[in-house]
Amino acid sequence: MLPEHPYAIYTVKADGSRLKRLSPKPCLPGPPQCEDGANASFLRDGRHFVYTRATAGERHFANWDQIEHSDIVVRDLDGGNPRVLIRSRPFGGDYNSPQFSPDGSRLLYVRVNSPLSKPALKRALFVASVDGSHSRRITPWSLNGGDNPDWAPNGKLIVFRSHEEGEGGAQSQIYVVRPNGTGLRAITRFQRSTQVLSYSFSPDAKWITFAKTGTGGLPDLFVMRVDGRNIRSLTHSKLWESAPDWGRTR
Repeated sequence: MLPEHPYAIYTVKADGSRLKRLSPKPCLPGPPQCEDGANASFLRDGRHFVYTRATAGERHFANWDQIEHSDIVVRDLDGGNPRVLIRSRPFGGDYNSPQFSPDGSRLLYVRVNSPLSKPALKRALFVASVDGSHSRRITPWSLNGGDNPDWAPNGKLIVFRSHEEGEGGAQSQIYVVRPNGTGLRAITRFQRSTQVLSYSFSPDAKWITFAKTGTGGLPDLFVMRVDGRNIRSLTHSKLWESAPDWGRTR
């Protein structure tokens, strides 16, 4: 079942004012009235947002709990007019981190397979048409890639992290790939036990900011060229720092 208080999607102004809930309420039993919303991002038109909607019950496997329905949904900015772009089969997996390309023509997302899908418990990046059709896997299942991949502002590259779960002691690295699945390459060679978290392209697509293990073993923020050269630190903090977003030029 969904948690008693599911996650919900909100908007807020940059100064902290006008907090507004966009997810449906109140939460009533059963889909689609009761939903758990996550991974929201704006469409380029500024009038819609896309997110992951989880609904219905759960099925329990060994070391894995799977929600029945995981859908990629677009809504108007007031929360109305939901439109399902991609729908999972029952208990088949999760569809996470949906993002439209900068020109709005393609949809990027991460598919995480349940124990009922093959290969079981693996994840990969997919790109689909704007309406959710013609979905295509662009990274190998063996990389187990994901963790909120980001489009380059020019739409020519996607950055993501390998081995999101770090299974079998595998070390996460930062990769880039073209939207058609070509040009896949690791741009980092981090040593084992390096924690890698989140990334964002610069507006000119020449740099990437990211978080990794830094001061005192906690994540700091760094920047590097898009080919992985010239890594340098931006912060030296005893606090946990991650999820940097470079922002966009006007």
